Amino acid sequence: MNALATSRAVRAAQAAKIRVRAGCAWDRVNDVSKSSNERLQEDYKALARRFPALIHNAGLCQAVAFALSKGGSEDRSSAHKQYLDDLAAVMGFASGSDLHERCLEAGLGEYFLLSRSAMDAAGWLSRYVEAVFPEKPREGGAP
Repeated sequence: MNALATSRAVRAAQAAKIRVRAGCAWDRVNDVSKSSNERLQEDYKALARRFPALIHNAGLCQAVAFALSKGGSEDRSSAHKQYLDDLAAVMGFASGSDLHERCLEAGLGEYFLLSRSAMDAAGWLSRYVEAVFPEKPREGGAP
């Protein structure tokens, strides 16, 4: 295979991976938007907006540990647990706990790759939260 064909194959594989992640993120955010729990929706929205910065500033392992600590054990009404499970699903893990275990076991190179993958997944979740949950008008008429 020549270099041009190899480059095209790599780009096609990357595009397919992006489409799969975007689709998974869309499905997850849509599920939250259909919930009747308004507190879950508001907390999820706030977390989705700030989680990429948390990963960037504190590191993936600490960001995941923060979400685990706030999420409780198996309480599905928790926005932190919901968000972490959604982030893990977009990344290809079964649960937030599985992602956490992988972060703890990963070597330096794999940890960097996991961090980059988490930033991408968090970016998709954040974008779709902005699309699905419109801003509520502020009181006083200011935008």
